[in-house]
Amino acid sequence: MLDSDIDLRALRYFVAVAEEGNFTRAAARLSMSQPPLSRAIRDLEDVIGGPLFVRGYRSVDLTPAGRVLLESVHDVEAGMRRALTLTRRAMAAQPLRLACKGCDAPLLVDLVARHNERHPEAPAEAVVTGSDSHAQRLRDGSLDLALLRDGFDTTGLDSEPLREEPVVVLLPARHPLARREVLCAEDIADEPVVSFVDDLSRLLAAVALGKGVAVLSTTIGAALSGSGSVVAVPATGLPTSVVHVVWAERSTSAAVAAFVRTAVESVSASAGV
Repeated sequence: MLDSDIDLRALRYFVAVAEEGNFTRAAARLSMSQPPLSRAIRDLEDVIGGPLFVRGYRSVDLTPAGRVLLESVHDVEAGMRRALTLTRRAMAAQPLRLACKGCDAPLLVDLVARHNERHPEAPAEAVVTGSDSHAQRLRDGSLDLALLRDGFDTTGLDSEPLREEPVVVLLPARHPLARREVLCAEDIADEPVVSFVDDLSRLLAAVALGKGVAVLSTTIGAALSGSGSVVAVPATGLPTSVVHVVWAERSTSAAVAAFVRTAVESVSASAGV
C-alpha cells in the first residue's frame, strides 16, 4: 500500500478507533465487522511506517504518532467542511438564468427586478434571445426558468400560467382579409394555418410567402408585423394566448421556487386579482 493509496475511508476508520478506544465499538459505529477494520488499520500503519495504537486486551491507546495523525485528520475534516460550506455559498450566489423571446422581454425584465428586490440573496438575470431551444435548455440545466407561450413541449417541465392575451391573425400584407378591422374563426376557417411555435422566423417567412395564416398573441403579432410583409388583424372568438413561467420538473432549487412565487403574485397583483 503506497502513500497515494491512503483515502478518506482509511482515515475515517482510524478516527473511529481512536475516538472509541476499542476496535469492537469502532466496528459497530462504522457498521462493519471487526476483522476488515483491523486489517485496514494495519495497512494504514504500514503506510505510516509505525504503530498508531498501543493495543491492550480490551482497549487501545494512541501512540505519539497516532495523536499527531488524529489532530491532523481533525484539521483536514474541518477544512473540508469549510470548503463545502464555501462551495455551497458560491453556488447559491450564482444568479438564476432566465430567458424569453424578445416579445416577452418587458414582462421578464419586470419580474426579474421584482424578484431581485425581494430576494437579493438569490439574484436572477434575464437573457432575452431569439433562441428557439428554451424548453430543451431548461431540461439540460443551462437555463433555470423561462417565459414560454402555449404550445411548448412540456416533457420534463413544470409551469405556472402568468397571464393571457387576446390574439391576432397574422396575414400576408396583400391578403384579402388584411384590410379587415377584426376577424373571427369563421373568417379563417378555409385558410391554411402555419404554426411554428418554437421558430418565429420560420413562421414569419411562411406567412409572408402566402403559405398560410397564423394565430398569435397581440404582443408577438405586433412584433412580427413590424416587418411590413405581414399584417396583424385583431381576432375575436378565438382562444387567448397564455404566457407561462416554466422550469425543470426535477428542480429542487429554493431560488427557483421563490422566483415562481414572485412572478405569480406580481402578475396577479397587476391584474387586480
